This record gives sequence, structure tokens and C-alpha cells, in this order.
Amino acid sequence: AAVSAAASALEALTGAAPSCEAPSDGPRDPAARLALASELEARHDALKGTVLPALAQLSQRPPKALAERPAAELQTLGAALKARVDACASVLSGYEAIGQPPPPDFKSWPPELLHARAANLTAKAAPLRRIAELEARLGRKNLDWEVAALDDAALAARIAQLEPQVAEREATTEKEELIGKVEAALWMKGQEVPIGLPMKNTTELRAILKKLKRAAE
Repeated sequence: AAVSAAASALEALTGAAPSCEAPSDGPRDPAARLALASELEARHDALKGTVLPALAQLSQRPPKALAERPAAELQTLGAALKARVDACASVLSGYEAIGQPPPPDFKSWPPELLHARAANLTAKAAPLRRIAELEARLGRKNLDWEVAALDDAALAARIAQLEPQVAEREATTEKEELIGKVEAALWMKGQEVPIGLPMKNTTELRAILKKLKRAAE
């Protein structure tokens, strides 16, 4: 009865009954049967407690014939999967700290890559956030995922490359906005837009706009 109950619980959990372990096929010695029931219960506990939840967190399908694996093997598998889940959680937390999504395949990375990336994200969070901010100001929402693997020198070089690009883009945007405001103010006054208006710098455009506003007031 103990073997039958343990086998049924294992089948309900995995969708497959353990083969050659029904009471009629098992050893007839009562002590051996109790040991078999204990083994099946241990498999059930390892699968339910660690293996299956970890596989779900890693978005992996359970391997076939899990019910056939010895409890000791399942416990070892569960420990390895839990370690991977923890490493993936560290990587995910590191990317969230810099305001970025993780690479879509990061859950399948080798353990050494997961640990290295998590360490890099933690140690270099400040420059990575700065790069993410600069990229966003250039209209690029997400970073190249390999940026998080760069060393200090490469990150500094990337920042030095991006900062003048951002300054130029924002200066151009500001100038375009000022020209638009000046043109709107001139139109309200019924005046034509000077041909050389686009040649003015932002300081000159601000002065013109200020003068037009004062006149309107």
C-alpha cells in the first residue's frame, strides 16, 4: 500500500508512473518494499520541492522520465538548478538596477558567464547607468547587451564617445525648437521670416524670441 501510494503520487506529479516499481513487480520482502516506498517518496519530494519549480523559473521543460531517476540524482539536479536560478536572479537584478532588460537567452547561459555578468553589472553599475541615459537621450531605448561585459576602460571610452553626440543632438533640437517659436511669433505679428534665421545661433535666437515676446506684451 505504501509503494502504491508513493507511485501514484509520483505519477500525479510527473504524468508518468515509475516503471517496474508497482507492488506486484517490486521485491516481496516487506523491508525492501518499505525502502522502495521511501525512495519513491524522496523522488516526489525532490521533484516537487526543487526540481520542477526551478525548471519552471528557468522556462525549461522537464526532462522525460524524471520519475525514473533515483532520489539522490534528483536532489543533485535540484541543487544545480537552484544555483542556476539564483545566478539568473542576480543577473536580472543587475540589469534592472541599470534600467535595462536582460538578454532574452540569459537563462541558458553557462554558470560561469552568469556569475561574471552579475559581478560586472554590480561593480560597474554607475558607468552603465550613464551609458543607458546617454543612449536614451539619443533615442535608443535599450543598450547593446554586450555593453555590460565591457571593462572600465571600454566603458569610459563609450561614455566619451556618446557625450558629444548627445550634446550635438540636443543643441540641434533646441535650435530647431527656437526657430519654430520665432517663426510662430513673427507669423502672429504678420511679419515675414528673415532668410538668415536658420543661420543664427541659439543665443541669438533666444534674444530674438525674447524681444518678440516683449513687443507682444
